[in-house]
Amino acid sequence: MPRHDAYLSIGVYDYIAGSLPFGYKLMASMVGVRGNKKRGIGRLQTIIENNAPTADDARILLVAIFRNEKRYDDALALLEQLSSKYPRSYLLKLERASALVTLNRLNEAYAVFDSLLKDPVAASALDLIHYQYAEALARSQEHRRAAAEFAAV
Repeated sequence: MPRHDAYLSIGVYDYIAGSLPFGYKLMASMVGVRGNKKRGIGRLQTIIENNAPTADDARILLVAIFRNEKRYDDALALLEQLSSKYPRSYLLKLERASALVTLNRLNEAYAVFDSLLKDPVAASALDLIHYQYAEALARSQEHRRAAAEFAAV
């Protein structure tokens, strides 16, 4: 049975090496460092498809990669998978709200922020939640509500 979880570090290596600016990539190739962003993403997806022990780690890494690649729908899909698996994780919910704001799905994002503000598990992060909520409201020109959230911080 192949050990797909080994692709975690190899996939990240491929993605990072493939993401280097041309000049750095040229210098790195002189010492044998080569990478490919698409191959790196593919390796991380293979981990998930094969339900390897590091599948959730691969999902977290892919969320960051997809946001970097401006593949926000793909990042949101992974965040929804993770949120359903770890329903008590307020950080995943907060990241999901941020992705929804980026996708301009503001009512859904606001609903996530509102639920987080009522969640006792997220009590230690109320300032962060209020702040990100305020930024989302300000972005959509809801200045009065944004000011109230900023004041709550």
